[in-house]
Amino acid sequence: MEEDNDEIEIDFSKIKNIFKKKRKEDELKKVEKKAEETKKKIEKEIEEKEEEIEELEEKEEAVEEVEKEIKKEEKEAKKADKEDIKIEKKIEDSKEKLDEIEDDDEISFDF
Repeated sequence: MEEDNDEIEIDFSKIKNIFKKKRKEDELKKVEKKAEETKKKIEKEIEEKEEEIEELEEKEEAVEEVEKEIKKEEKEAKKADKEDIKIEKKIEDSKEKLDEIEDDDEISFDF
C-alpha cells in the first residue's frame, strides 16, 4: 500500500481576506440600509414641510383677502361718516331755521 503523505497547503491570508471581504460587504449593506432609511425620513420631513408651506400660503391668501375687504369697508365707513356729517349739518341748519321761524311767529301784544 502506498502511503498518502500528501500535504495540504492552506493559504491563511486568502481565507483571512475572504472573511474581511464578507465583513466589509455586511458593513456596506448596513450603511446602505441606514442611508436609505435616512433618505426616506428626510423625504417624509420635506413632504410635511411642503404641506405646511402650502397651508401657510393658503392662510396668507385668506388674510390678504380679509385685509382687502377691511380696506374696502373702511373706505365705505369713511364715506358714510362724511354723509353723516352732512346730514347732521343739514339737521342743525334745519333746527336753526325752525328756531328763527318760531321766533318770527311769536306774536307780541303791547297794551
